[in-house]
Amino acid sequence: MGPPRGGVLGVRGRRPRIMKKTAAAILLCLVAGVTVTARQATVLRVKVTVLDADQRPKPVPRHALLISDNPATAAPARVVTSPDGTAEIHLRPGNYTIESDEPLIFQGKSYEWRQTIDVPSGRTTLLELTGANADVEAAGSGAGAASASGTEAAASGLLIDWQTSVVPIWTPTRQGAGFVVDARGLIATNQRLVGSATSVEVQLSSTEKFLARVVAADVEKNVAVLWMDPKPLAGARPVTLGYAGAHAPVADNDSIYAIEASVRDVKRLTSGTVKTLDSHTIATNIGVDRDRSGAPLFTASGEVVAIT
Repeated sequence: MGPPRGGVLGVRGRRPRIMKKTAAAILLCLVAGVTVTARQATVLRVKVTVLDADQRPKPVPRHALLISDNPATAAPARVVTSPDGTAEIHLRPGNYTIESDEPLIFQGKSYEWRQTIDVPSGRTTLLELTGANADVEAAGSGAGAASASGTEAAASGLLIDWQTSVVPIWTPTRQGAGFVVDARGLIATNQRLVGSATSVEVQLSSTEKFLARVVAADVEKNVAVLWMDPKPLAGARPVTLGYAGAHAPVADNDSIYAIEASVRDVKRLTSGTVKTLDSHTIATNIGVDRDRSGAPLFTASGEVVAIT
């Protein structure tokens, strides 16, 4: 006669409890493994800043950096700083060299960085690149500076210099951009953007808009000039107008740049080249969104030569 059914049921009844304990142990091991992995995460955070003419630190956007391990086991990784001048890279623990892919051209100077740093396991390491630890020389005096002309080096300098001078414009029917041309509160933009409106709104931050009057407009030349209270514009530098001098600021095949203003208070720079030009028009291959009408076109030296 076989064992009582109750004994069999008793043994079977214990199995789910054992399985639950085993599953819980496996889950605990997995969680512990994830925790260890998270603790061992290794991040290098790079922050790039330079001082402007007033000795104020300015973040350097769109600066390309090359990251190489020491001794080298692969080609350098290339990263580009964000609008706030920072970049984050996930790395294995070790010793690394961080260097500029091209010099930064800013306010007549060329900045180039090359730093070696240990990146330990399990924490975020901060590397600050400033004028103090850069190789600095007069722009154009070295071969590296010359080769950087019209590239991301010029683009970074343009954003540092002029991003606060370009502002979003709200009209009754459209949204576009304008740029400060005079410290007394004058802003230039596209006449087609303004249309028949006598006033528009100028956005200076993600939460602030200010009324501006249309004080002049030329339909044929497609230019309008606005005026607003200059106090809120105190931090915006008037741009340099390229045609104010006797020389022609651009020629065919020159590099050209547009700074576009977003309503989210983010500035975007696009680049291209001059294809053709005449007394009223500069044709380029820059792609600008339709709702960014009125953005300024800059030369590599920072002069505004046209309105999109």
